[in-house]
Order: sequence, then structure tokens, then C-alpha cells
Amino acid sequence: MPSADIMRSLNNLPLPLRNFSGHGAWEMRRWAARCALCHFTSLAVFLLALLPSLSPSWGAGVEGGAPKTLANSSASPSPIPTDCNNYYAEIVPLKPPDFRQSALWKKTWGLLGIDRPRALMKVADGGIIVVGDTRPYVEKQLDTGGKSGDFQSPRSFITRYNAAGELLFDRHYDVAGLDQVTTALLKKSSIVVMSALAPLTTSPKTSGSAARSRILVEFFNGAGERKRQFILGNPDEDFIPRAMVARNNGGRKSTAANSATKDADATGFVILAQTKPRGAKSRADALPRTTLLWVSEDGRIERRRDYLPGIETDPFALTRGNSGRMVITGRIKNEHKVEAGWILSVDAQGTILFERPYTRGAGATLRAAKILPDGGIVAIGDSLPVLRADAGGNDKAANDKIAPYRDKAGWMIRTTIDGTPLWQKYLAGQYAYTGADVKVTIDGTIWGLWAANPTDFGGRKFARLLSVSPEGQLLSDYSYIEGSNSVPLYLEPGDEFMAVAGMAETGFSEKKYNDPNDPRAFVTYDNWVMALPLNPPHTDSCASQDNRRLDDLPP
Repeated sequence: MPSADIMRSLNNLPLPLRNFSGHGAWEMRRWAARCALCHFTSLAVFLLALLPSLSPSWGAGVEGGAPKTLANSSASPSPIPTDCNNYYAEIVPLKPPDFRQSALWKKTWGLLGIDRPRALMKVADGGIIVVGDTRPYVEKQLDTGGKSGDFQSPRSFITRYNAAGELLFDRHYDVAGLDQVTTALLKKSSIVVMSALAPLTTSPKTSGSAARSRILVEFFNGAGERKRQFILGNPDEDFIPRAMVARNNGGRKSTAANSATKDADATGFVILAQTKPRGAKSRADALPRTTLLWVSEDGRIERRRDYLPGIETDPFALTRGNSGRMVITGRIKNEHKVEAGWILSVDAQGTILFERPYTRGAGATLRAAKILPDGGIVAIGDSLPVLRADAGGNDKAANDKIAPYRDKAGWMIRTTIDGTPLWQKYLAGQYAYTGADVKVTIDGTIWGLWAANPTDFGGRKFARLLSVSPEGQLLSDYSYIEGSNSVPLYLEPGDEFMAVAGMAETGFSEKKYNDPNDPRAFVTYDNWVMALPLNPPHTDSCASQDNRRLDDLPP
């Protein structure tokens, strides 16, 4: 590629970086970070040569798998960052993965078909509970020879392992009208599972809530036995559940054989849903709404709040702080019709504390978040960087028409209590990254779980787990895969180990078909869970430094 084209590609990148130690170092940092997004072999080689000279706060952790200074066991120390400055925006170029990682134990299980976890929970005895749904596939021998088959109606499942990875139970349930399990949470003596119910009929003659999408909430004991349920519905709109939290966390534990874990709530739940009105007279009224429902233990809706009606919002997750404050993350379409990451913070009664879009590239989405002890927020997601192609002139409109979307980049952002960004990290390299989950351990370490997907370079789907200090320095980088491909979904720290749950591609149907649209030519996904060793507690070596600062915000 001519040097002029290379510089034009670099100058069109949308992610600003800031000077951290003089003009020369800034140029080197910009060159290294931006080269990581270019799919040119010569530039990648040049990037590898520059890595030793980059800031050790993240340069030590960009090698595939764990950094050289971090062995794959809980007895090895984490690399200590030496750069105590905070940088507003930083591209983290990740090398190809190294799958030579250790796990205390791992399990795959499921039926012939597609199994998908929807929630991962740690229990009082140190074990885990996984809740999800499965779509069994049944093949039948035909009288004329050959085989036929189809996917069956989805079923819910609940599975429990003890701390040693030994199976305690694996129960499956038929649920009338089940579309999918959405999530679950734990109470002192029960497991609460929320699911989406599809309309029982699409006939226009059907009246009442049976013709609408509804929410099912089920209660199970610690042995996985279903005890009771209730259904939420409205004849005038669809209820599509997205997330659920307890209204009051008592923090009490139980170790009884038929119990689960912490007492989540004695008075009910807050449910995040997307609601879609029926029979709206205008386009704005017909747009799906982000809705919070305060629901009692017996299924009564005690309070409801709708947010930003008339604006296209898509909520993904709901998290709750100790004070009752809640944070919704997802995406929103701004006034320029561009999808931006979205954070909505409300108090315990649902009053808005702040609402803010975060624009970054195209298709930006914040998929999960945690509220930090200082009231700030750390969120994880992804976006599509845009590299504007050159149409051979200064015609911006012509260039925009052929502007390609590059591979999806992982995205992590930390904000203050009012939503002001403190720092942002972007993951780039040979793979595309989709945010899956984020957790914060008791020592303040931030753990981000991403689903890595192959690009033009090829490769396989796998899980990438990174830890970051509260100041934004990369501490460790691990990669995991099971079967042909793996899709990570949930992360849950604990006292004995850190658990990761997702899906593993484990096989195909007996007979292959040339038509990819044939339902018999399907890939089998099984449930997948791992127990990972704990890292030693993170010690903030920058806490007593005087030169800690935040870069100037970009114009």
C-alpha cells in the first residue's frame, strides 16, 4: 500500500488518543494503537516490534492468553502497572489467543439440539446453578428411507453443581408457550426464573392477554423442584422481559439442602421489560418502550415507569446497587439516527438520576454494567469502528457511501456517579469482540468477559477474559475454548473460584445436507461451564502517587 494511503487510513480512525509523555511517545502510541485496527500484514509486524516500548500498564498484557509475568495459577502475582496516569481513550491491541489455560474443572452437557444458559449463580455451598432453555432436535426414520426431523418446542432447564464440579441435579420442564428463559436470581429458599411467553395464538379474534407476549415468573426450591408461578400480561401491549433484580437484598445465607443462597428479597422484584403498545395511532407511540415494573411476590404490579417514550431504545441489562439505585444499559438511537451505547440511572423509586448516550462508531451497545463502591459505573459492550474509504477526491458524501464497517471492537467504559466518562478501553486485533459480562471483585479489580469471533483472518469462536484495575490498567488476559467453538455468556466470581458459563459447539446432525437453510443441517450447541482459579488480590501501586491525572477530554 502506498504510504499516502496508509496515513489517510490512520487519520480517518475515529478513536482519539492523548499525549502521555511527550510528542514522540504520543506518535508512537497513536501509530501502534491504530495499526492494530488495520488488516495489513506489514503494519501488524511493525506493531509487534513497537510493543516493548509502549506503556507497561497495558503493553505487558497484550500477548495472547496470560501475560508472561502472569502464570495461569492463583499463586502467581499479577504484573504491577508502572504508569499511574489515566487516559481518556485507549486502544488495546490484542495478540492471537493462547488457549494453554488451566481450569479447576469444566463441564459440558445438554440434549441433542441447541442448549443455551440464561443465568449463572453462585450458591452458599460454593457450587453453582445454571438456568436456561433447550430446543431438542428429533430425527425420524422415514418409510422411504433416509431421515427427517425438526426442532421441538423449547423447554426450560435448571442444573446444579457443587464446588467440586459434581452434578447434583439436571431438571427439564415443559412450559406452555415458552419462547425463551430470560434470567434468574436466588432467594434464601428458592430460585426465581423469569421467562418470555409467546402469544398463545395469532388469531385476530383472540382477545385478552393470551394474544400478547407475556412474562412468566417461576419459583423453584434448592433441589430444582418447581413450586409456584405467576404470569404478567396486558391485553393492550406486549411484555418482553429483559432482566430482573431483587428490590431488597438482605444478604442472609443458607446452607440447607433445599435452599439456594443469599436472601434476595422478601417483598418482590423489579423487572426490566421492553413494552410494545398495540393499536398505536402514530409512529412515535408505536415504538417499543423501556419499562420498569415493581412486582410483588404474588405477581401484582405495584408500580410502573416508562422511560423516553417516542425515542428508540433497546434495553439489555439491569443492575442494582446497595442503596437501591438501579442502572439500565443498552443502546439508543440518537437525533442523528446513529445507535449509541446507553446508560439510564434511576433511584429506588424509578426517578431518573441521569440518562446519557455514548456515541462510538456504529452500532454501539453497552450490554452489562456494575455499580462501583464510589457510585460510579463500569459498563461493557462493543461497537463497529468506521474507516472511511477514499473515493478518489474530496467528495465526503461519496466517501461516506462506500465507508466500510470494520470488525466489531470490544468496549469498556468507566464513569463517575453522574455518567461522566473517566476512561474507555477498546479491544482490537485479529478477532471481533462482543461484550458478554462484567463483574467487580472485592479488591476492586474489574473483570470483563468478551465473545471473540473470527474475521477475515479465520479462526474460531472463543472466550476472552480480561482484568483491569480501577484506573484502567490491563492486569491479565486469558483465552478459553471448548469444542469446535465457544460462546461465553456469563461471569460470576466467588470465594473458591471464578465461574464462566456459555455455549460450546460440540457436533452436527448425523447426516449433512447441502442446503444450509435445511433445519436438519444444524450445529449442536451444548451448555458449557468452567471453574477458574482465583487471581491474588490486586494492590493499587498508584494509590500514593502524586502524578495521577486524567487526560483532557476530546473536543
